[in-house]
Parts: sequence; C-alpha cells; structure tokens
Amino acid sequence: MLSYPLMAIDRALLRRDPWGPAAAALAIAYALTFAHPIDMLTADLGRHLKTGELFLNSGHPVTTNLFSYTQPDLHVPNHHWGTGVLFQLILGRVGFVGLQLFFIALSAAALLGFFLIARRGAGTGIALMASLCAVPLLAERTEIRPEAFTYFFCAVFYGALSWAEDGRHSRLWLYALAPLTAVWANLHIYFFLGPVLIFLFLVQARLRKDHELQKVLLLTLFLSAAASLVNPAGLRGSLGPMTIFSRYGYRVAENQPVWLVERILPDPNFMLFKVWSAALAASFLVRWVWGKREPHWVEVALGIGACAAGWLAIRNFALFGLFAAVAISRNLASALGAFIEKRETLLRRAALACAQAAVFTAITGRAPDAFHVRYPLGLGLKSGDSAPADFLRASGIQGPIFNDYDIGGYLIYHLYPKERVFVDNRPEAYEVAFFKDVYVPMQENEAVWKREDGRRGFNAIVFNLNDHTPWGQSFLIRRAKDPEWAPVYAEHGAIVFLRRSPRNAAIIARHEIPKDRLRVVPTRAS
Repeated sequence: MLSYPLMAIDRALLRRDPWGPAAAALAIAYALTFAHPIDMLTADLGRHLKTGELFLNSGHPVTTNLFSYTQPDLHVPNHHWGTGVLFQLILGRVGFVGLQLFFIALSAAALLGFFLIARRGAGTGIALMASLCAVPLLAERTEIRPEAFTYFFCAVFYGALSWAEDGRHSRLWLYALAPLTAVWANLHIYFFLGPVLIFLFLVQARLRKDHELQKVLLLTLFLSAAASLVNPAGLRGSLGPMTIFSRYGYRVAENQPVWLVERILPDPNFMLFKVWSAALAASFLVRWVWGKREPHWVEVALGIGACAAGWLAIRNFALFGLFAAVAISRNLASALGAFIEKRETLLRRAALACAQAAVFTAITGRAPDAFHVRYPLGLGLKSGDSAPADFLRASGIQGPIFNDYDIGGYLIYHLYPKERVFVDNRPEAYEVAFFKDVYVPMQENEAVWKREDGRRGFNAIVFNLNDHTPWGQSFLIRRAKDPEWAPVYAEHGAIVFLRRSPRNAAIIARHEIPKDRLRVVPTRAS
C-alpha cells in the first residue's frame, strides 16, 4: 500500500528519533495539498513575477501603478516586492515546477516549525494530531503567494522567543530577529507580526519578573521596529499595514468576515473553523479549571488574536490554524500531563496512522472536500494556461483592453509592456472612486459603459469566464448580445470580444464564435 513507506520510516527512526516520522508524515500530508497544477488566470503570481522581472532589469522596485493605463501615476505601496524578485529568480533557474517545489518546501517548513513548538510543550502525539487537524485550514491558501513567508517567519520568531523564555539557552541571539524583520518587511505586509510576537513575550517576561529577558526583549523590540523602516517606502511602508485598507474600494472575498462569505460561497472550512475556535476556547478552559494551571498569556493573546482575525477575514484561516495548533496542544498537555505522558507512544502511533491515512486519501483522490486537494495532482502550469495569452499575441489583438478584476495579473504577466490593463487584482492600486464610480457601474449600467467606451475607445474585452460577480455576469450577457462586439475566443477559462471595426475584420472572420454557441451559467456572487 501507499502508506508502507511511512510505516518503514516509523520502524527505522522511531527508537532514535521519535518525532522524525511524525514530522515526515505531516510534511507529506501538507505538501500534497499544494501539489496541483498552477492556474495563473486569476492568481496574483503573474503580477509578482512581472514586478520581480522589472526590478532585476532596472534595480528599482515598482512603486507606481504603471501596469494600468487608467491610473498609471498613482503611488502604490508594494510590501511584497522582494517576494516578486525571489520568485522571478527561482523561475529563471528552475522553471515553474521548481518555483512550486520551493513554495511547497517553504510552507511545509513553516508548519513543521509550529509542530516543533507544540511538541516541546505537549509531546509528539498530541502535537501531530493537532497539526493534522489544522491542515485543512492551512489548505485554504495553497496558491503561490507572499504570505507563505509570513507563516515561515512566524514559526521562526515564535520558536526563538519560546526557546529563549525557558532560560536554558543564550538570549543574545534574539537580536538576530531585527535583521529578519527587515527582510520580512520587504516580503509580505504581515511583517508587523514579528514585533507583535516580541512585544507579547516582553509582557510575559514582565509578568514573570524575568528582568534579564525583559532587557533583551525590549532592545530587540526597538531594533525590530527600526528594522521595519528598511523598505523602499521608509516610514510610509512601515506603517502600511495600518493604512492599506484606507484605499480599498473593492470588496475582495478573502478579506470578508466568515458570517458574510459563508452565505455566498460554500466551504467546509467555515464549519471546521468554528469547531476549531470552540476547541481552542475549550482547551483554555480545561487548562484553567481541570489542570488548575494559569495559561501562558502569550498563547492566550495569540489564540484570541488569530481567532478574531480569522472571523474578520477568511484569508487568516491559515494563521489561526498554526497558532491554534500550538495552543490546543500545550493546553491539553498541561491539563492532562500524566495521562498523556503514560500513553505518549500510543498517541504518537495513532497520530502517525492518521497522517498515513491523510496521505493515502490525498494520493488516491479520496480526500473529502474539506482538504481542498485539487485533482489531478501535478506540478507546474496547468495545461493550456498560456493559451488565452498566446491567442491574443498570435492574432495581433491590440488595446485598449477592458478586462475584469481577476484576470488583470494574468494579462500583466503575458502582455506588459506591449499592452496595459484597465484594472488588476490590487484594490490598493486604484482610487476608491475608480471602483465605485467607474469599474463596477460600467458592468451594471449600460449608459456608464457607453460613456467610458466613448472615452477610452476599447478595442478588446478580455474576461475571466468564471467571474462570479453579479455585475460581471450581467455585463458578459449584454456583450454576447451586442452587435458591436464579436466573441472570438472562449477557452481555458477566458473569453475575448473584439470590436467590429475594419482593423479587426480579418481576425473576426477567422475566429468569430457563433453567438448561439455561447451559454451563460449563472452563479452566486463572491
């Protein structure tokens, strides 16, 4: 059976290294959630790669909205420019498969880091079981994104601070967290979690009256805060996490609260998140009442903070899963220490069996929807992923292009600088009024569409066929019936319309799709 290799690892390593097979099984189970072909059509990856390419060519990060012809001079905060550079460097050397393997390894390392933190306070069995239960929440975000660096650095900071707290290790190397903050500040906007973790451990050290640790952490916090200024925007970039939503004129599903999104999009993880939130609260209660031990206040703060973040924005499910796995493991171990210690071997083997089952079901395609495993399993670009862009280039289609929000990053990657986009999936890169008064009304109101079309003189329309917004669906229906526009491409998730004009006559003659072949399937809004 497919689980035999893991059983062999267990037999070979169990005596010498009890947590080795558990870590291997956990990493494999998690890695399989990422092992699906890359779909760049609606992903951010294309834009990240293009910003990285431009930096490598010019030596300067992109700080304006140069990809768009609608608001090209608008200043754009880009806290993840370093990720784009790193992704582009990896892509240039090992291709998309290598880039995906790097991302999988980084994500697995982050999970293993949290697993080891949980294991230090709870033992391998409980830590592995809690980490496995968190995998579906982590699998909510399997697209290649900069946030993987946040998960990794959270594990590094949390682990380093935990080790320093027990007093058995040198604390001076905590100062290394400052330069790591500078790196983090240029990779993902959640870099503020580094100083937050340091601050929480500083408060805990004060409560425990550990004066030596207080001094080290206070200086580390100051140095880390100063290190966050080391970014292209300086103080403006350092304060970016607190100001970025001030220019968000478009409601992105991943930034919406659970109670709103669950009414629109079905997702088994919503129920799992609620169960996991209840389990976290129950674990603290068990530790306090049954174990009669005071909770670790850092874990309380992280648990409450991560849980609140998950409720307020579903994009934070993964962060919640990581921090909750540690807190639940340690709380149960603290309350049931003697019981767990006597049955550690049994718990470890049971957890390892669950990990093997997770790997088996993922490989064989029998995993439940909650695991978010996309099939078929594979690495690299999805078959036909570049076909829409190849058609645009081969047909000689020129702009101005009107495109939807989701497909903007794809067009940037394939067409910039020859063509620029109308919009892309960065709300912060456009003024609030642009979305409120232009982009959305253009798709809802035909009069606004005519006004903007007259102003811009659109030559082509490129849309994601799976645009679930009500305005996007109604807009595509109207264009399909509009005699001024001819559908010339509708494959691999994209649709292209061309204006009926003399310069497009030859392309339309070769590729026009009879309108009776176009079929619209209504979907719920996202």
